[in-house]
Amino acid sequence: MPNWAGSSWYYLRYIDPQNTHEFASPDLMKYWTPVNWYNGGMEHTVLHLLYSRFWHKFLFDQGLVPSPEPYMKRTSHGLILAEDGSKMSKSKGNSVSPDALVESVGADSLRLYEMFIGPFDQPVAWNNNGVVGMRRFLERVADIKADNVTKLEPALETLLHQTIKKVSDDIEKLKMNTAVSALMILLNEYEKLDSVSSEAYETFLKLLAPFAPHLTHELWEKSGHPTRIATRAMGRSPTRRNQKAQRRILRYRSTERHAAKWMHRSILTRDPRTGSTRSSGREAGRQRPSRA
Repeated sequence: MPNWAGSSWYYLRYIDPQNTHEFASPDLMKYWTPVNWYNGGMEHTVLHLLYSRFWHKFLFDQGLVPSPEPYMKRTSHGLILAEDGSKMSKSKGNSVSPDALVESVGADSLRLYEMFIGPFDQPVAWNNNGVVGMRRFLERVADIKADNVTKLEPALETLLHQTIKKVSDDIEKLKMNTAVSALMILLNEYEKLDSVSSEAYETFLKLLAPFAPHLTHELWEKSGHPTRIATRAMGRSPTRRNQKAQRRILRYRSTERHAAKWMHRSILTRDPRTGSTRSSGREAGRQRPSRA
């Protein structure tokens, strides 16, 4: 089917493309649908979402699909505009060549800048100087000295765990720009020290890995780890081949679940001056003064 007719149900056909008797097997549709998370361009939000949802609801009313909604979650990303704020176009000659940027500053710098450039769902203007700034940031990350002797001061340890929570939460909410900003703040504090603990530095690399996978993998390897940093950062996937295990893999996995392995909530609210934690606005272990 051409145009909107085809694009309104293609995700169902992907499930069972070789089926010549029906557009998809009912058993396979029960297994794979509804789509966990559908993300698309801002320009397609109305047309594609409207048409595909209409088609899916019609198919559900006919008893041909198992779910009333096509997607569990739908988000849209904003446009990246030219430096003057106009829409990028080949005819205008104002587009940006990713190949040229990868050649000059590296893929990680480009990827990181795209995450940092602004809110995920808002249009933003491109700036080549911003890509160069990301390259400098990554060079600073590579220059950090780490050892197994240095211990983190309470204030910096608290900031580290706050950053773990911030980055984990922001990734789930597609707030990539503020996640990267939190990493920049933490790096600034690391740079004030002659050396940081290996554990603290490696935690930083795990947080940065989704945004700069190539550099962090190399630094992780140089730290003596035989495994890939992506495996350590996101947790190992189950290897059992039964349907329930594979279903869990396909479901959207909360990054906070994995971050909890190396984030202590008590440290998030610890007062770096006293070392005590706060509970409901008061320091734990201290009694509330009685009224006279």
